[in-house]
Order: sequence, then C-alpha cells, then structure tokens
Amino acid sequence: MLSRCKTLERAAWCVPPIVIGAMLALTLTSAGDASGRAVATPRKAPAPATAMSPRDDAARPNVPARSLESNPKRLLHFQAVGFSSEDAPGRVSPQVCNPVDGWLPHLQNHLEPLIEYLGPDSFDWWGHNTGGVWEDLIPVEINPERETSTLFEQMDVAAVRFPELIDYTQLAAFAAANGIDLYGYIGLPRCDTDNPEFTFTPEPTHCDPAFFDNWYGAFVDFGFKGVGHDFTAALSPTSGVLANNFPMLEAEGLDVYIEAVPWRNSEQHLGQNVVAIEYWWEYAELFSDFMWTEQELNDAGGRTIHLVIRDPTYNVPDIQQWRFLVAKRLLEEGKTVAVPLDQLLNAGYPIEQLVRLSRGLPAELPPALPQTAPKAGGPTPGYSGTTRP
Repeated sequence: MLSRCKTLERAAWCVPPIVIGAMLALTLTSAGDASGRAVATPRKAPAPATAMSPRDDAARPNVPARSLESNPKRLLHFQAVGFSSEDAPGRVSPQVCNPVDGWLPHLQNHLEPLIEYLGPDSFDWWGHNTGGVWEDLIPVEINPERETSTLFEQMDVAAVRFPELIDYTQLAAFAAANGIDLYGYIGLPRCDTDNPEFTFTPEPTHCDPAFFDNWYGAFVDFGFKGVGHDFTAALSPTSGVLANNFPMLEAEGLDVYIEAVPWRNSEQHLGQNVVAIEYWWEYAELFSDFMWTEQELNDAGGRTIHLVIRDPTYNVPDIQQWRFLVAKRLLEEGKTVAVPLDQLLNAGYPIEQLVRLSRGLPAELPPALPQTAPKAGGPTPGYSGTTRP
C-alpha cells in the first residue's frame, strides 16, 4: 500500500507501484471457463428479497453473539495470519493454524499465555491476512516475482485450499469466553474502473451482492467485530465498494476499516474507521496539507488504529523494545494500538502496563503501602500488587 511514495519524498519505506498492479488475481473456485481459467461463482445463493435482507440465522454456526460494546478496547493483539510463514500453505504458520489442529495451536501458543498473564477482557484481536496469502494467483505478466499485496478474495480461496483456516469455531469460542473481539483484514476489492491508481483488470464479482458470502461470510458467521481492507483509502466517491460492500457489512453489524490515511481531496472517507501502520500516522502529521490528520478523522466520527509492527527504517537494534515503547507512548496519548503482545511478553516486557494505559490508568501500579501489624480480628493493611492490571 504505497503508490503515494512519489508524493511523500521523505518516506522511509515504499511499496513499488508494481505491487499495486499485482493485486490482480484469479478467484479460485471449482468452476472454470473454456480456457481452464478459474471463474468466480457464488457458493451460496443470494438473499431472496434484496441484497440487504438479513440472512437466515438458523444457517449460522453456533457461536456466541458479537460484542455490542460502545467503547471498544484501545489495545489489540496483532497476529499475522498470512505471512506468518515463508513456505506453509497460505503462508500461514502451522503454529497459528493447520489442517489437523485448526486454530488450536494459535490458542495454545499465543492467546492462552496472554490471558494467563493479563486476565480476560484485556485486549482484542487483529488478524492480518485472515484468509492467508496466495501468491500463485498473481499473474506472471503482472508481476514476474509473484510478490503480492493483500488479496481481496483470500477467504474464498481458503474455503477451497485450506478450509480449516476460515473455520473460526475454536478461535471464536475462546475469544467470547475471554472478552476478546475479533477483527479481520483482507485486500482491496478490485471492481472499480474510475481511479487511475488502480492498474488491475476490474473484477465485477468483488462488489456484487450475490457474492457477499464468498468474500465475507466467515466474518459474519463467526461474530467478528470488524473487517479492514487494504489500500481502500484510494477509493473514489463513486466506488462500488463504498456503494455495496461497506453498507452490507455494516448492515450485518461489522465495523469497516479503510487503509491507510486518506488524502484531503477524498472527503468520502471522513467519518470512516481507518487503520494504518504507525509511520503513516506520522506522515499524516508531517504532510497535513495533503492528508487528513488523525484528530480530524476522529472528530468526523471515525475510529483510528495504529499498527505498531515495524519501524520505517528496518534498522532498530531491538524491534520488541521499539514496539513496546511506541505502543506505550501512543496509549499514553489516548490512541488505539495493535501490537504483537505475545512477542512482547516473550521478550520480557511488562505488557500489563499497556493494558492499564488502554484503560486510562497509570502505567505503573501504585507502590505497596508499608506493612503494619494487624489488629486482632482485623484485615492486614497494605497492598501487595499483582502482575495483572
């Protein structure tokens, strides 16, 4: 996500334009045309009345209801799903999800230690590339190296290639039992033709209500709280994504997030939720003549999330220290942060401080009071503290 690099001359990191062009991909389904090319077909019939009709609740998995809290947590655990492995199917680490154990490894390796240390209701969950990364779907003529940005139809591809990946039964049950809201993240729907930044061949099914379940069904079925879409800050006012996809998701009760910080000439994005890697928020302040600031986006009614995952120089001596200090500073400033909490915990950082800050409390626990001899029959004065916030 960065065809803007030529404008932001001071940007320390930039995605080559070819990556944006490489977002063209073929949708994998069981159908094909005369040439053998995969052709997208809806796996489920569209709603009989209108595209906005409620779906049949009897067809949903038996999972707990989505949280309706009015004040979402300001601390999220960032989990790379796709790109968590170099060579596993979907580039999903077997320690996150695999065909034999489903999501159980992720619960055991990442989430259970966090809950054991912090307690429930401490953080929410951001799953990046929730349906995996499928680089072979990028046509060679578009990108010979097959490097890809986030693929929009990843959930539909996973339904065929890696169905366990989009069966969130284990994850959703654990999340509901521990006060964790789930957020997913997928790619840009490639259905628009009116933006010169988009070099792909349009795929009309990406904005067709009949295909809604192909792209989003698992998020709705398993009670996700929200969904982010890569590179959607570039959508034009007449975008089919804004006209169809986003309203349908909101009608299903999901929060929608665009990425990254939108330009000032895109007033259609004021009021929308925005997620961006941390240095994009810094660029928004540096280039506020051209980009909406975070405060302006918040004032317009949108929620904003900072992804604290890598520094712009790729040159910090200790990435975990950088993540902890940046996350702590942002939370002190009242921001919302997604950061790999399990990695910080394993590195020995006091992540309970992040939880306390996300709740508007001081990072440090109050000092223990001096112990005195108890009176007969009375409680022992003093406060011993705890590892939990």
